[in-house]
Amino acid sequence: MNRPSLLGLGLAVVGTAAIAGLSRLPYDATPSGQALLRLSWRYQPDGSSGCRRPTEEELAELPPHMRNPNACISAPVPYHLTVVIDGETIVDERILAGGARQDRPVFVFREFDVAAGEHEIEIRFEARPEEPDGTEPLSLSWAEPVMVRPREIALIGYDRETGRLFRHVGGQGP
Repeated sequence: MNRPSLLGLGLAVVGTAAIAGLSRLPYDATPSGQALLRLSWRYQPDGSSGCRRPTEEELAELPPHMRNPNACISAPVPYHLTVVIDGETIVDERILAGGARQDRPVFVFREFDVAAGEHEIEIRFEARPEEPDGTEPLSLSWAEPVMVRPREIALIGYDRETGRLFRHVGGQGP
């Protein structure tokens, strides 16, 4: 072997040893007293809310081949998310469903850093239709004291079967 090859081999060995040694050092990505509150769910509207029959005037404006008196005309339904932690409102925002016509599922994914310990948490997720159609709009709420340990994630989800928000415990459902 010539001298440059030995030098390259030596540098590779030293570099590999340095990377292996550094990979064994502890790394703390989160402050030791911090925990996380995570809201994560998907809500699929059933399609019946906001559905109405077209008026005669609306039908008259359409070409003859598109006049369907049994058609369902739906308006997008905005949703509202409110999160209160220990009496302080952290989130108070409007959420729209996906899709160009806002007729797709609503996805909620929010994360909040919280100090380890017990917290009073209140979550409200509700539909706020601009034109009430006589059906009861979606209204979900969840309020409980939550104890979180350092580096723990308190996960709040939505159960389609019961139609309720719940806290996932140890990876289990409601």
